[in-house]
Amino acid sequence: MKKATTTGGNVRSTEGFTLIEVLVASAVLVMLVVLVAEMVSSASLVTKQSSRQMDADDEARMVFDRMAGDFQQMLRRADVNPLFLATNGNDQFYFYSQAPGYSTNSGTNVNSEIALVGYMVTTNGLARLGAQQSWDTLIFSSLSNTLITNVEQITNSDLSTNPSFHVIAPSVFRMEFALRMKPGSTNNPGLPPAYQSGVTTNGTNVYFQTNNAGQSLNDVAAIVVALGILDQTSQVILQDTQGQLNLVATNMPDAGTNNSASGGLLTGPSTNGIAADQWITNALQVSGLPAAARSQIRVYERTFPISP
Repeated sequence: MKKATTTGGNVRSTEGFTLIEVLVASAVLVMLVVLVAEMVSSASLVTKQSSRQMDADDEARMVFDRMAGDFQQMLRRADVNPLFLATNGNDQFYFYSQAPGYSTNSGTNVNSEIALVGYMVTTNGLARLGAQQSWDTLIFSSLSNTLITNVEQITNSDLSTNPSFHVIAPSVFRMEFALRMKPGSTNNPGLPPAYQSGVTTNGTNVYFQTNNAGQSLNDVAAIVVALGILDQTSQVILQDTQGQLNLVATNMPDAGTNNSASGGLLTGPSTNGIAADQWITNALQVSGLPAAARSQIRVYERTFPISP
């Protein structure tokens, strides 16, 4: 920057920046603006990802807490069995519980505290069934025929118009269960001969899955449930990419069980159960998975002990 000079007694100001100084200052200012913008963008991205993870954590916690309450109040009677539907992909399970349920009954049993409870994954997320029942009209059966009939009637209906179903976790796109058996138990308690396999176990980490005929939980030590959660924004991204969300869910393996074993005693440790630790690895193997969604896939698992 130039200084003032004196000529013939007159002072002439020559203060100012040269062109080079202006260009250097502008370049530095641009670099600072870009640097600050990148820092703000990075902080915003980290905040957004953290927020999505916290939302997923909260949603999983809410679902598991709801399941824990329903399982805790499950009816444990010799004349009624729960219905666990182990299928390729998302599982379903239904049981009677002393839990709140929806009712259109305006009679004296409207405040009954027994309900047909169920969980299933729909295209809109994880839905909970809460259909109020009455102790006076509920017909129990050794094979849970009433339960099976009720479930078939409800699940074959349009969930969007059935008030007994409501979506409690829209971000859940995968659900799997496995039953951890008690030592010395079998996988055929209470079942008719056509469903019996006569397999027993003396290990505490052996899992069975029930069939569609229903099964008593007398020999079950715990119910293990795993959830796959992806936030709604990421789900839209995958759905727009040729239904990749379904591919992700399909790549998450089903629970390994001993249902197919024949005869004899199953001893020692077992690798059966839900391989939740493989869900993320397998899900990310889907080709062309957008980076914006792949980092948001979350997996949660909880074990629910069954009271004797």
